[in-house]
Order: sequence, then C-alpha cells, then structure tokens
Amino acid sequence: MKNILVPTDFSEQAENAAEVAAAIARKVGAHIQLLHVIDLPSYVDSPSFRLIAESSEIKQKADVQIEELAKKAFFDGVTVSFSVEYDSPYQCVVDTAKRDDYELIVIGSHGTSGIEKFLIGSVTEKVIQFAPCPVLAVKNRMESFDVKSLVFASNFFGEISENFQQVQKFADLYGAKIHLLKVNTRHHFASTRYNRNIIEGFVDECHVRNYTVNIYDDGTEEEGILHFCEETNPDLLVIPTHGRTGLSHLINGSLAENLSEHSPRPVLCIKVKHVPIKYGIIGPYSK
Repeated sequence: MKNILVPTDFSEQAENAAEVAAAIARKVGAHIQLLHVIDLPSYVDSPSFRLIAESSEIKQKADVQIEELAKKAFFDGVTVSFSVEYDSPYQCVVDTAKRDDYELIVIGSHGTSGIEKFLIGSVTEKVIQFAPCPVLAVKNRMESFDVKSLVFASNFFGEISENFQQVQKFADLYGAKIHLLKVNTRHHFASTRYNRNIIEGFVDECHVRNYTVNIYDDGTEEEGILHFCEETNPDLLVIPTHGRTGLSHLINGSLAENLSEHSPRPVLCIKVKHVPIKYGIIGPYSK
C-alpha cells in the first residue's frame, strides 16, 4: 500500500479518521493525501465562478484549516500532501481515487440521522458505495490503531472469495486474529451444519490463517454483527459491499453503509466484484 486518500470536512470524526490513516501510513510507509471538497452547486459551475471562488473567504479558511491539519503531531514521520477542491464532495473523492489509483480511502463517519444525515452522512455512504478501492470509515477516536482482532462478516459465498486476500493481507500486517462471522436470521435461516460447511469450504478456498468460525443468531444481519462485536470487542469490523445502485439499493440498502454509521469501531468496506456463482443456489462450499 503506497497511497492513502483522506477526505476531510474538518469535523471531529474526520480528524479521528486522519489519525487512523496516519497510523496505517506509518506502518506501511504510505503517502497520505488530505482532500477537502467545497460543495459546488452545478448551476454555478463555470470558469468565472471558480475564479471568484478561488479567492473567496471560504476557500482561504479551508486552505488554512487543511494546512493546520497536515501539521498535526499524529502525522509525524508520515509524508502528507493536501488540496482543496470545488466539486460535489463524494464525486470528487471517488474521481480522485480512480484517477490516482489510491489503494485505501480513510473517511470520517458521522453516524447522523434526519436532515444532518442527508447533508453530511450521505457523503460517506456514497463514497462507500462508489469508491474503486477499500474504504475505512472511522467514527470514534482510538488511542492507538493496533488491530489485534477483526471480525469479517459475510455469507461466505463464491464472489466473496475473489476479494478476501485484501482482508488477509491487512490481518497479516497487524498479526490479527480473524473472526469469521455468519449471522443467521429468521428470514434467512440455515442450519449450523450447513453454515459450518460453507465457512470451512471458504477457509480452504481462501487459505485463511489465524481465524475462528462463528455462527450467530439474531433478528437481522446488522443487529447480529453489532451484538457479536459488543461481545467480542474486535478492533476492526470488515464488511464486503456490493455497491448496489438504483432500485436495488433503494430496496435492499447497503449493510456496509449502515454499519459505518452505527458501529462504534472502524468499519473496513471491501468492494465485491459481482461474479456468477457457478456452484448453484445451495452455495459454493457445501459438502
């Protein structure tokens, strides 16, 4: 990992995310790019407006704030660059990550609701949904980002295995134990025997190291994941996300986006590329 993108709105949560990003960058020798995006309404997106905006008070204030952030003590020993842009915030973050091949985005999660969620929280949600690389959403400040254990929650079907090596590499970096978690719900129930067969097949397929197998019953997937994490207290939660769009996203939502809001611990969202499951509806690893 060589480059980490850290969007910031200068909030407490964004600074918490920057501190976590600094810890990761220091460990792997990565460069950090701080990015603040001033929301530019489409109806004023013109060269003349941008010229005026560049010298505006809001731009000058943002320039000072991002430079002050880059000088924080937690960035000691880390190479940091920074920029302030005018654009749609989530679109600028996603486009920057694609253009410059960032390998990780670390972003603050506000855990907001109502109108505040609509205005602020939706940026993190959309970044998770559309980003081309893993997204680490951080809400609370951590005394030190040292991942001794992580929870990887999944259905453990075929498409997940295509991306699991990103999780294993992150766990190996910290020497972390991986708690593999399958949540059993009333509406998507499967026997313990079936679930264990699925997970054991996944372990064999992906060569998972230093792990435990966990099957947890609860009302919903989100509740089960949050409750399991309350009981095991991992340092990190890892969730695959399919990045649904359109009607599918409206109906199904995104578990990763919801957990990034509601989880008190950092959530690493790994984008899963959709591949046909060639093993049939019973699942790829059943025995």
